[in-house]
Amino acid sequence: MRPQAVLNNEVETVDISVRNLTVTITPPSALGVLGIRTKLNHDNGPKGRSQVEKKILDDISLNIWSGSLMAIIGGSGSGKTSLLNVMANRMNSPNLHINGSVIFNGHRNIHKIRHAYVLQQDILLPSLTCRETLIYSADLRLPSSTTTEERRRLVEEVILELGLKDCADTIVGDNEHKGLSGGEKRRLSIGIQLLSNPSVLFLDEPTTGLDAYSAQLLIKTLQKLSRRGRTLITSVHQPRSDIFFLFDSVTLLSQGQPLYSGKVKESVTYFSRLGYTVPEHMNPADYLIDIAAYDTRSPKLEEESGNRIRALVAVWRKKQTFESVPFAVEPPSLTDQRAPIWREIIVLTTRTFKITYRDTLGLVAGILEAIFMGIMCGLVFYNLDNSLLGIRSVMGALYTANAMQGYLILMYETYRLCAIDMKVFDRELKDGMVGVAGFLLSRRLARLATEDVICPMLFAAISYYMIGLRTSAHNFFIYFLNVLLQHWVSACAATMCAAISRDYAQSSLIANMVYTVQTMACGYFNQAITMPVYVRWLKWIAYVYYGFGALASNQFTGYFGDCPYGGESNPECIQYTGSYQLSSLGFPQHWITVPLVATFCFAVASYFIAGLVLTYKPIDVSVATQKRKLDDSKPAPVGIDGGSEPREKHRPVSIDINDLKLGIEKRNIYFTTRRIDILRGITAHFEPGKINAILGPSGSGKSSLLNYIALRLHSSAFSHYYSSGSVLFDGQNPSPSVLKSICSYVTQDDDSLLPALTVRETLQFAAELRLPPHLSKDQVRARVEEVILKMGLKDCADTPIGSELVKGISGGEKRRVSVSIQLLNEPKVLLLDEPTSGLDSFTAASILMVLKGLAEEGRTIVCTIHQPRSDLFSFFGNILLLAKGGRAAYTGPGKEDVLKYFADCGYTCPPLTNPADHILDLVSVNLQDQLSEELTRRRVNNLLEQFEEKSRSEKPISRGEILLPAELGSLRRDPASFFRTMPILMRRGYLNMIRRPTIIGARFGQVVGFGAILALFYSPLKDDYYGAVDRLGIIQQCSALYFIGMLNNIAVYPDERDIFYREHDDGVYGVLPFLTSYSLFEMPLEMINGLLFAAFVVIVTGLNRTVENFFFTALAAFVVVNCGESIGIAFNTIFKHSGFAATMTSVVLSIGTLMNGLFSMHMPGFLRGMNYLNPLKYTTSVIVNYGFAGLTFGCDDSLRLANGECPFPTGEALLKSYGYVVNRGAYVGAMLASMVIYRLLASALLKMVRLQLRIRVGRK
Repeated sequence: MRPQAVLNNEVETVDISVRNLTVTITPPSALGVLGIRTKLNHDNGPKGRSQVEKKILDDISLNIWSGSLMAIIGGSGSGKTSLLNVMANRMNSPNLHINGSVIFNGHRNIHKIRHAYVLQQDILLPSLTCRETLIYSADLRLPSSTTTEERRRLVEEVILELGLKDCADTIVGDNEHKGLSGGEKRRLSIGIQLLSNPSVLFLDEPTTGLDAYSAQLLIKTLQKLSRRGRTLITSVHQPRSDIFFLFDSVTLLSQGQPLYSGKVKESVTYFSRLGYTVPEHMNPADYLIDIAAYDTRSPKLEEESGNRIRALVAVWRKKQTFESVPFAVEPPSLTDQRAPIWREIIVLTTRTFKITYRDTLGLVAGILEAIFMGIMCGLVFYNLDNSLLGIRSVMGALYTANAMQGYLILMYETYRLCAIDMKVFDRELKDGMVGVAGFLLSRRLARLATEDVICPMLFAAISYYMIGLRTSAHNFFIYFLNVLLQHWVSACAATMCAAISRDYAQSSLIANMVYTVQTMACGYFNQAITMPVYVRWLKWIAYVYYGFGALASNQFTGYFGDCPYGGESNPECIQYTGSYQLSSLGFPQHWITVPLVATFCFAVASYFIAGLVLTYKPIDVSVATQKRKLDDSKPAPVGIDGGSEPREKHRPVSIDINDLKLGIEKRNIYFTTRRIDILRGITAHFEPGKINAILGPSGSGKSSLLNYIALRLHSSAFSHYYSSGSVLFDGQNPSPSVLKSICSYVTQDDDSLLPALTVRETLQFAAELRLPPHLSKDQVRARVEEVILKMGLKDCADTPIGSELVKGISGGEKRRVSVSIQLLNEPKVLLLDEPTSGLDSFTAASILMVLKGLAEEGRTIVCTIHQPRSDLFSFFGNILLLAKGGRAAYTGPGKEDVLKYFADCGYTCPPLTNPADHILDLVSVNLQDQLSEELTRRRVNNLLEQFEEKSRSEKPISRGEILLPAELGSLRRDPASFFRTMPILMRRGYLNMIRRPTIIGARFGQVVGFGAILALFYSPLKDDYYGAVDRLGIIQQCSALYFIGMLNNIAVYPDERDIFYREHDDGVYGVLPFLTSYSLFEMPLEMINGLLFAAFVVIVTGLNRTVENFFFTALAAFVVVNCGESIGIAFNTIFKHSGFAATMTSVVLSIGTLMNGLFSMHMPGFLRGMNYLNPLKYTTSVIVNYGFAGLTFGCDDSLRLANGECPFPTGEALLKSYGYVVNRGAYVGAMLASMVIYRLLASALLKMVRLQLRIRVGRK
């Protein structure tokens, strides 16, 4: 078959008609998310309702014919993505109101046609290679009529067509593991959708992150696909001039309103008749976007642009004539649209297996957890004898093996699902690639060989024989089978929780409450006969109850201990019999098959519920409401050029890169290493007073070079950066602190923004942290307003940043906010990684004009850029041009010099061609076919060799005056002081917290829900023997608060940590203010939770209703949660892999719970010594001593001892019997000291990690 024959297959043609489409959104307030009505929305404007209802699309009509390629263009926030989403039926939020119609071949049901959608975000599995990702996608998307050979050939065609050949076997990667570049990920996402051979293809910003050459090749590919009958609709920010005319039609939007929709060739003429003629040598697309852009940089420009746009909208509405579309009969549903279910299960199973064993830390975490927990469980309950004390400890061991191991799996699987797996599933489900049944079945099948059998086997084999349970192989098999089933049912329950909510704070709350009910109902901590009637029935729906029953029956059926009074027939030996122990727990003998089958059924039922939820509960995206300003006082007026006072000239700082070589060495757990060269002998000079641009195709090392200059490359346990050469600032090699003082860095990712804060609030807090302390509040506000105007952020200044689940500002607006933050402190050196990525051409031009103004003040501006527009190419004073593989093809002056150099090499820039596009095309390789690859690769190699010869022959350039080391050191700027930083972080944290009701709800819900469940199961506690035993049970349950601290930490700390790391890298503030502010927000909530928990446990249940016991129980609860959070901080600081950190934290907390003194009375001596490091030892002892102080217990005649007394006549007697009597004051002091020490250790670890990351990478 000839090349690309599959991609060029004809498809069913589809015409699309949009008529009078209007989309209105009623944004929910923060409290509205919780279902609470508030008037916050009505206070933001004079008429209230205008703030409640917002039109994001306003009366749009257009036609898209089959076999055509349409571009939707406009500025950031103009409604391009919203229009695509509505047309593709991807906006289903309950606060969304859609009027008008979108018609496909005469009907409205898009699901009756074959279609695909390329998202703006790249949701990919990081451990798969590019080729593997496409292969699995093809196997899932293509119907049963396709053969394996055809699917593989299609994958190779897509790889060639999208220029992915050189990176086909490179892993996708993530923040921790370097893989594909941003542009390569973008092309891979497009390739996944192309595989389905759709009739209609929607693409949201497909060229974002691509270099100009790759973008051109991509649009040409889309054009070829449309010529075979496909209908393609794409939003695009900055189409180069030769790309613009590849489109058949264009729709121009401004703030949700249409200015034009029709043929591209007629668009220029249409606007010329209105008096807007495209200037000669200017890209028509850039010009159209410019006239459609609201310019908010000054009141005058805003008024002029507003009047212009309103006039253009009015003219278009008057001119447009779209006939009504007759409705046709809906076609039958599509059949054979994707892979058959059997192939889907096989493919998903294979893929899941592969990503599981490639997730080194995740796999190691699961195995280590099973080994460590098995060893610790075995040590705590080591070699138990058959005495009465040993029998009681055996019960604790069986409960631990049954419940606690399952709990760790429940929480880890919940986290893993919420972090990445459910995101990929949601995308693939919407794309029609997978079904719910295939996803659920394959997930468990894949992990049979990696986790679901190995981990239970390791835990069972280690713990069973260390504890000293019955030595029969039959008994061990039952024990292992139960541990295995508990592992499965926990994983299935985690899937159910993640299906209900993708937010880990909410899903972990659900999982924790489910587990708490399970443990309460199983009958170990409280006697079944003392449970209230209204909860006693819950044991029948508790899988922990069945598992515990199976293990108890397995151990105690036919069992008789070492009774010192004689044989089984002796009445005094009744407590040594297995039948007595089973009956005390409410379990029959030989009760094994039924509970094991019941546990398996619970796993199936959990998965079934998860399937129902995933099928019928759509994932909605709400829209954030605008917020009030932080301060309603009017800022000082400023102008577009920087306010009333002229900017001072800065002492210039130049950057010299000398023969820089950079690479990375990757290791894995199999001790194999792989070296990858990133940069190869780069020499360049970046001057102050100019914009220094780094150009190059995707994967050429542009971002790596900036990261190296800014000291942002950090080695890890599995990856090590190595380098040679030097980077000098004015001839000196500054210390990290000096470098941070003179240099600001805008990274490529916009992930360091708090989602609940508005744009203005984000910049206000950043300004307060970064600007000199001598500035007044009015000066700081004025600086913020100035930057907002300069960066075109006025219209979204009071809109929250937003997140995945709450839509806020657009991607382009986030990019501008990230740039604005770094502009606030006016650095001497400003590094920017793709500052115009995702921006429309007007906004991109505005940002480059701002950068040009900053450079003219004497600053050194260095930026990477993919697609600079032609009229901005002259802004680049120096250019470093990189080819793929990290080699330099040119470095030197920009403008005419670079064009003259390539003209001398035989490559003259054609007229009417963007010079930036021309030179990028020269160093790019066309991988679409073998002939093109050979020709372009030969051209690139020739250019690289010519430049190397030129560089060797040139003499070093004299750099003129340079700074002395002392002068450079004097530029050092210390981070903001603790006392200055704290109020700012506190105000910022407060706003971010109160606007995230799910986080607050989860923090309160975890503890309050836990206390309420304890009260339900234990109220009212009686003053008899069973009441005494139940009191021990409820006190033991209090140790579960340890895990609640960890869950609270995992829900919040990783995001807070990443933001702090970014600000700490910028030298804004230190570790102490961060952790202090974090603790000050956390601790009041923990204190309130402690009081509420004590109210349930002490007052409601009647543990011991004294003032002392209430407050000391509240204090103990506060300490336990706080220590759990401190351990979470420590592990989430050491490990960036949050799944591994969560597992290791859980293991440590589980060990502490096992060692706290109530589970086992037979701990070895060294564990008893280690237990003094365990805060639960002190908190449990405090609650026990205050909880039993002054109590008396009765008993019935059947429980009386030979002397006629009850086993425990008083609380003190019980404490002495179990050895729980302690010095209360000393233990309260030790409890508080452990809380302080744990938090100080967490702080020290964070400090050490940050100091370690400051070490520069091979810099000489």
